[in-house]
Amino acid sequence: MNLLREYIRELIEATEYDDKFKELMDSGPDGIKQAMELADSLGIPSQELPWDMDSIDEYAWEMRDDVPWPEVLEPTGWTEKDYRNAFDAKWKNQVYAPPTATPPEFLEEQKVLAQGMCFPFAYQKAEEWFEQHYTPPSDPDDEGKKHPDLNDKSKFKVVHGTVTDKWKQPVKPVVHGWVEMGDLVFDDQTRVTKPGGVNKEFYYEMFQPEIYKEFTAEEAVNNCIMKGGEGPWDDDLYAMMQDRDAWKKPQ
Repeated sequence: MNLLREYIRELIEATEYDDKFKELMDSGPDGIKQAMELADSLGIPSQELPWDMDSIDEYAWEMRDDVPWPEVLEPTGWTEKDYRNAFDAKWKNQVYAPPTATPPEFLEEQKVLAQGMCFPFAYQKAEEWFEQHYTPPSDPDDEGKKHPDLNDKSKFKVVHGTVTDKWKQPVKPVVHGWVEMGDLVFDDQTRVTKPGGVNKEFYYEMFQPEIYKEFTAEEAVNNCIMKGGEGPWDDDLYAMMQDRDAWKKPQ
């Protein structure tokens, strides 16, 4: 009977610790550090903590100045492949979310359409930045007032280029547009999972972007007006995107 009671007590304590670890891991960078310290004090490897993609993102962002990617994954027990699989699954579930039993050609079309929304998304961010940093004149004949940050690319810029999924074979660059604000990247395909932005160093490591053109918010607005669209405004990128969408044209 005593052994049974001891077993039950240990089981309850273990469950309480699991709940405590989960609570800490879900409470942000400070909570994650506390969970790791608590695990260490109990002789529990940090790799056995209940890590998920969100807690890893929080930890990686907090440690960005001290530990580069992918070394930052070591205390989590995850590999780059583990993270990538979780990342892809989250995108598929939250961004594409196609209905079940859908014809393959429809799924492919949905994927292209989702990727094609990157330019409108980036332009929308440019419009928001422009409106926040420009005061129109009360008299139409006068010039408006521009905030010093309006055209500061270190604070905000629209970027057009290509991104590459290095895990897929064959490796193929995809035309893409995104926004960079300091050390953060805002991207249509991560706006659901990471509305507050993605760490720039991590984004560049994951997607290997090649930059073709960079625009201030004002340049983006002017290009949209002058060229009649949200992008891309570079002839080479536009041609690449046309080639990508050629399969949709009737033969």
